[in-house]
Amino acid sequence: MLSFGDKSESNSISALDGTFINVVRIVQARDVSKQDIYKNGSPVDCGVELTVDIGRDFQPKMTICGNFKTEGTRLSWGSAFVVKDLLTQLGIKGELNDDGTIPAEILEQLNGRQIIRLSYLRGYDAGTDKKRYSDYKHITVVDDFDNPVAVKAAGTKLTNRFIKDVAAGWVKNFSPDAGKSETSFP
Repeated sequence: MLSFGDKSESNSISALDGTFINVVRIVQARDVSKQDIYKNGSPVDCGVELTVDIGRDFQPKMTICGNFKTEGTRLSWGSAFVVKDLLTQLGIKGELNDDGTIPAEILEQLNGRQIIRLSYLRGYDAGTDKKRYSDYKHITVVDDFDNPVAVKAAGTKLTNRFIKDVAAGWVKNFSPDAGKSETSFP
């Protein structure tokens, strides 16, 4: 059953089965550049781990990271453009350190900022039978987070980008058939 009026119930919007979108506040930002995020023996070139307040009794972490396009030297952002996108959308200007890590003063500017994130179902934990979610590496922001129309429009735009990335093969672990729709509106 869909509900409304009680914001304590949920701060998420679902526009696609197996996904939910919510407004979160960054509590802490930590540089994870040069770390083996995926535990596959290959450290990422550039990344940030965000601890986010989702309005519940726990604060999950989401990681936005990627690798630079290189040919001996750093040519472009490559797949690390998601880090550039995060910083640019939040209006943060600056430069990375020479080694590609994110300066502490940039990380500090992330704290307290609001973003809209999309999480998606990637399957079930075999041991607990609980749903397992991943966070989409792209985020979005709006000028007025108190405007539900603007938030919903931005969430729809983020969902459309996610759908295109799934179709293009950029998101490989989305498993929408693993669960049921969890639609709720704030």
